[in-house]
Amino acid sequence: MGLLAAVLLRALHFIYALVVLVCSFWNRFTLSHPLATRRRVPKHLALLLVADRHVPSQALDDCLLQSVINAVACCRAAGVDKLTVYEEHGAVLKNSQRIRELLIGEQPDEDSSESDIEYPLTPPPSDYSDSRPISPQHDFQTDMNTVSIHIVQHPRSRKTRNRKGVQRRRQEPSPKLVSLPSLTLCLASRSSAKPAIASVAQSLASRLNSRKGSNNKSRTLSLTVDMLDAALENDHHLSSPDFMILHPINPLDYNQTPLELHGYPPWHIRLTEIYHNRDQHRWTMSSWLGKSNKPPPLVPLDETIFNQALDEFATAEMRFGK
Repeated sequence: MGLLAAVLLRALHFIYALVVLVCSFWNRFTLSHPLATRRRVPKHLALLLVADRHVPSQALDDCLLQSVINAVACCRAAGVDKLTVYEEHGAVLKNSQRIRELLIGEQPDEDSSESDIEYPLTPPPSDYSDSRPISPQHDFQTDMNTVSIHIVQHPRSRKTRNRKGVQRRRQEPSPKLVSLPSLTLCLASRSSAKPAIASVAQSLASRLNSRKGSNNKSRTLSLTVDMLDAALENDHHLSSPDFMILHPINPLDYNQTPLELHGYPPWHIRLTEIYHNRDQHRWTMSSWLGKSNKPPPLVPLDETIFNQALDEFATAEMRFGK
């Protein structure tokens, strides 16, 4: 009797494991639409693009720019408020003006769309005082080395043609209008990480030295997490993302490597969910044996990869504590 119960229990465990495995594969290979209903969508998404430097610069820039354009379109369709794109060597950052032109070029009505790019790279001290209850003496002048592009799309009417073929605009808005939400795009590189933290440390050291040289009785400087948050984070520039997608441009070179953040600002990812895209469908026998002489293909971020990442984020279990 005991043997029969053990066999039935093993069979039940096997059936349960098989059902879980089938459901897992089904969810992974069943593509979802960006507008699909998900129980959780990140408000701030970070995209970490990884690429080898041996790739020709023009091909690499084109692939990176295509990834940024695709990510912007997917984020606006899914309802993401902010997108931070990070590339270690600054290839995305140096093409910020070209990215802005590409984003505006996709919008047919210039009078119904706005896109603002912010220079210089350092936010004004007033931003900190408006968003956080920190006194002015705690504001640090920190150059975050980022570029922010604000993309705003207002509802617009569709264009129609009259019988003579002349294009004209309808006077009354159509009830079938689709307006994409606004998005803040932040471009960053390695210079936005450790150099920014070093700048804050230098500001603190300079302030402490000035106190020692003055007649101020308080020669110690109290440092809190809120002060560092005010110095290193800003809603209009670099801030903490809810979700990060790590996408290698050369998937064959990174399928066997462990997860690496390539210098992404460490202060901003304390509570960030990370999705590492590993393209398993591009393996070939020559790549396994290391005999392929062809350069690895460049794979930009597309809608399929983005949707898979959002599905993973929607089903992730998060426990932040108290």
